[in-house]
Amino acid sequence: GGSNGLIVKNAQDMEYIKEKNPSWYASLVKEGVSSVVLFPLKNNDEILGYIWASNFDTSNAVKIKETVELTVFFVASEIANYLLLGKLHILSTMDMLTGVLNRNEMNNMIDALRKNGDNSLKGIGIVFADLNGLKTINDSEGHIAGDTLLKNAASALKEVFNKKNVFRAGGDEFVVILTGLTEDELYSKVEMLRKASEKYDRLVFAIGAA
Repeated sequence: GGSNGLIVKNAQDMEYIKEKNPSWYASLVKEGVSSVVLFPLKNNDEILGYIWASNFDTSNAVKIKETVELTVFFVASEIANYLLLGKLHILSTMDMLTGVLNRNEMNNMIDALRKNGDNSLKGIGIVFADLNGLKTINDSEGHIAGDTLLKNAASALKEVFNKKNVFRAGGDEFVVILTGLTEDELYSKVEMLRKASEKYDRLVFAIGAA
C-alpha cells in the first residue's frame, strides 16, 4: 500500500500473506507467528536483508513500525558505508584491467617489509617481467588487442604466483615480490612463468630475477 515495509496485525492480514506468498505464510504459521512488522535493508536498489519483529503488541503497532524503520535506516547506512569502503579499497589497490595489484599496493608491501626489520628481509625474491610488443600491438591492432595481451600476461603470472604477490608496476611492467624462498626456488618459478606464457598468443616476457 505504498509503504516500504510490511505490517501484519491480525488474521485478515495473515490471509493476505497466505494469498500473496503461501510458502512464507506456512513458515510463519509453523513458528507460531500471528503478527509481524518487516522492513528491507537496502543499499540503493539492492536488498541486503530484512529486519522484523514478530508477535508484538498490536496496540503499539505504529511505535514498533517507527522503531524498526529507524533501525533499518541506520543499519542499512552502516552496511552501505562498509560496502563502499570495500569498493574503495579494491579501487585503490587493484589494477582494474588485469586484476592484479597496482603500483600503490606494491609500494605498501615494500614499506611493510622494510618496517618489519632485518629478519623479514631474508629470502626475498624479486621478479621483473616486462611484456614485449605491447606498443606494437596497440599501434597496429588497437588498444583492445593490447588490453587482451595485458590480461593474458596477468593470467600467466597468476598461474605461477599467488595473486597477492603480483603487481602491475607500469604500462607493460609487472613485478612479483616473494618472501621465504631460496634462489633455486625463485629461478624455478621464472622457468614456470616462461612455460606458462607459451600458452598465450604472442605473449613474451623479458624477465629479470634476483
